[in-house]
Amino acid sequence: MRERGEAPTTLHNNCSGKHSGMLALCAHLGASPDTYMSLQHPVQQLMLDAVCAMSDIPKSQMELGIDGCGVPVFGMPIPHLALAFARLGSPEGLPTVRANACQRIVAAVQKYPQFLAGNDRFDTQLIKVTQGRIIGKMGAEGIFALTVPDKGLGFVLKIEDGNQRALYPAVIEALKQLNLLTAAEVGELAAFHTPTVHNWQGTEVGIIRPDFQL
Repeated sequence: MRERGEAPTTLHNNCSGKHSGMLALCAHLGASPDTYMSLQHPVQQLMLDAVCAMSDIPKSQMELGIDGCGVPVFGMPIPHLALAFARLGSPEGLPTVRANACQRIVAAVQKYPQFLAGNDRFDTQLIKVTQGRIIGKMGAEGIFALTVPDKGLGFVLKIEDGNQRALYPAVIEALKQLNLLTAAEVGELAAFHTPTVHNWQGTEVGIIRPDFQL
């Protein structure tokens, strides 16, 4: 686009996919798309209901904010987010409609991991390397959440200062220590586990190495 002299629009924002989903839900509900980003809109209320149900947080206790792209975002303690991801991967006990939706989502991500984050990013590579055994997604401010469907596990890691630099090394190291990744898989993810640091001349000057014990 830069070479063609084209300026980016809101359609190129990294949140455009979820907005497409929200607008599709608008059409399905027959609701007006004019205010679909408002918390009071039926689309946002359905999303809030789903997040509350998956995380076991009452609507009255859900922390609400506004995302950089303008839609509501939901804040919760880490254990509740881990519970939601555990249920996403292993939805037994959920209402049938929601359980079926979770299974469809997981199956789609397992089959098409490149659409989760792009081929060169950790989220996608983790799914590819584990052949869909582990499904995870990074979030803003140094957070990563994942599910291990076969084990009914949900896992969330948060970098305290929000810096993404330490996120992937810490996630891989935690999964390694929990015996959720094989040695071969850790090797395949080495570029994310112990990434090299280069200076402006391109010289390798060090590595980022996780240093903790669970």
